[in-house]
Amino acid sequence: MTGLITHGLFLKKIFLLNFNKNNVKLLTNNFSTSYICANIDRHDNAPKKSISEFYSGKSVLVTGGTGFLGKVLVEKLLYDTDVEKLYLMIREKDGETIDRRMAALLNNSIFERLKVLKPSAVNKIVPIYGDVTQTDLAMKTQDIKTLTSEVSVVLHVAASVMFKEPMSVTLNYNYEGTKRVLKLLRQMQKIESFVHVSSVYAQALDGGKIVKETLYPPPANHKELETFISKYDNDKEETKKFFQQRCNTYAYGKALTENFVAENHGTIPTCIVRPSMITSKADEPLPGWLDNWYGPARLLYNVSRGWDRSCFIRREFLVDMIPVDYVANLCIVAGARNDSCVDVAVFNSCTTGANPITWEDAHKRMIEVTVKNKLNDWPYPFVLYTQSKLLFSLYTMFLQLIPAKIADGWLWVTGRSPKYTKIQKKVINVREALSFFLNNSWVIECENTRKLFRSLSLDDQKKFPCDPVNIHWRKYLEDYQKGIENYFCQGKVGPNKP
Repeated sequence: MTGLITHGLFLKKIFLLNFNKNNVKLLTNNFSTSYICANIDRHDNAPKKSISEFYSGKSVLVTGGTGFLGKVLVEKLLYDTDVEKLYLMIREKDGETIDRRMAALLNNSIFERLKVLKPSAVNKIVPIYGDVTQTDLAMKTQDIKTLTSEVSVVLHVAASVMFKEPMSVTLNYNYEGTKRVLKLLRQMQKIESFVHVSSVYAQALDGGKIVKETLYPPPANHKELETFISKYDNDKEETKKFFQQRCNTYAYGKALTENFVAENHGTIPTCIVRPSMITSKADEPLPGWLDNWYGPARLLYNVSRGWDRSCFIRREFLVDMIPVDYVANLCIVAGARNDSCVDVAVFNSCTTGANPITWEDAHKRMIEVTVKNKLNDWPYPFVLYTQSKLLFSLYTMFLQLIPAKIADGWLWVTGRSPKYTKIQKKVINVREALSFFLNNSWVIECENTRKLFRSLSLDDQKKFPCDPVNIHWRKYLEDYQKGIENYFCQGKVGPNKP
């Protein structure tokens, strides 16, 4: 038996019947309105709708839509699909109302194409006040009624990406926040698909070699977590021990959240998208576009400008970065092909498993483009690689700190304010912040993602590229470097913040 029998069944108890070829598995989780799944794995010979056809006439809820990935996701949904409405959950931030944040969002250059070519699509955006850190998402009763009666697809992107927050703060945002979103989903009468955006670094352990596209055991149970937070929440040393080889509280929280989603999605078709370091756009409308310094952007910029000349890694170590539009496209495609009510599919959005590039090659290309455009701040940018702590310290001293001191001395003699030593401190801080990623080299598998992409029609493959094999590193890094210069630097000297 194949297909999906949906809507209109009110169930009060939890049913669990084993599924095999000849019977049906009923999974409900006290949903106010739910549905029965028949033949959980529906990858059969029936023709699939195109991605645009799947979303046509449906209402979609996006959390985290004002962030870097969220902006690209919202623009792409509105430009290349015919959604009925796009509900955007927004919270007040830094004293700005959701209306002001919404206006700022649409003023971003990423939406210029949409406003020019499909201006009416902008009217499909419906901002909804919501905050994943608050009970019941701090939503109004009427907004909850609207979402639960209209939404068919939820793309959960909202997350705190601050690496050094106390465990309790990170978990309230990423772990408890996802629990609150799932609680809302359980009330949705038309829900067909839930996409949870995680991170490959939730499962990339220190000293590890491979990250598979599969669910991993949780790093701790709820009781262990509560005990740790009550005793050591603000203790950095104890927190590092508790990580169990994960890089920070963000990755740890994401690992816990993946398991919670897998165990508590009920009958809602659910999948997990795990991106690696998200970087600038690869394709139209704005190749090279980005709006933050996250990922390797600042490190690559410092190297290409000549500020950073030493790296404590092996030159053949891989860097895993993925264009933001590839991640957004994968979320959209996965949402449309999310057709299992029991198995939670995992899609790694990454490059090392299919189209690897080393740190050395990335450095060389960024330097080449920067020097070609005469944008380097110091002459002859280069990088020396070593795994000797002594040599690394000597390289930093003689190639970076001493030249900075000399340059500051010249500024002082000529009556100007010294600045180069301060800049070098920022450069070194960036290296230290990314040391976990520099000191490890993982191969992150992405065959599920590639298989999903190959299942699309040629037209959908053109509209929603997400197979990392199609990234042309030489061109992409050139656009990446230009994007950093165009959107952040504007002729400034040194590693300036946007």
